[in-house]
Amino acid sequence: MNASSILFHQSALGDLLTDPRDKKSLLSITCMRKLVKICREIKYERYYHYSSKYTDKGVKMEEDAITLYSRVRGIFLKKNAERLQNEWFDGEPDIILPDETIDVKCSWSLDTFPSPVIDKVSSDYKYQGYGYMDLTGVKKHTVAYCLVNSPGQQIIR
Repeated sequence: MNASSILFHQSALGDLLTDPRDKKSLLSITCMRKLVKICREIKYERYYHYSSKYTDKGVKMEEDAITLYSRVRGIFLKKNAERLQNEWFDGEPDIILPDETIDVKCSWSLDTFPSPVIDKVSSDYKYQGYGYMDLTGVKKHTVAYCLVNSPGQQIIR
């Protein structure tokens, strides 16, 4: 790939992201950055996987969180392993019930555990839930914040 093809790629993307009549952006800067990232991933086949100790805990402790949430709800809940997709997006809800999807979130610590009195569900999680409801056809989505112990290897360092 040479410099002129990169410039063309960026120019074409810039035209896509702006209104040709007044050259003002049609999308938020966050949305534009995400689109640029997606274009680069596809064009250059370079994919970035975000990871941190916080996300690692969530992945490692997901089963414990599902067990905890099952006990709180008083029903048996099991991890969904099927990835769903339609023509617009794909996703894998943590739990799928006949009338609800559930996404389990593991907080890092008591300090990061949201308070229902002041904290609202993040817009990212809200839109993720809309996607899951569309994929499954249910009318209810729950974000279940859970506080479970960290794995031993994260505590002992």
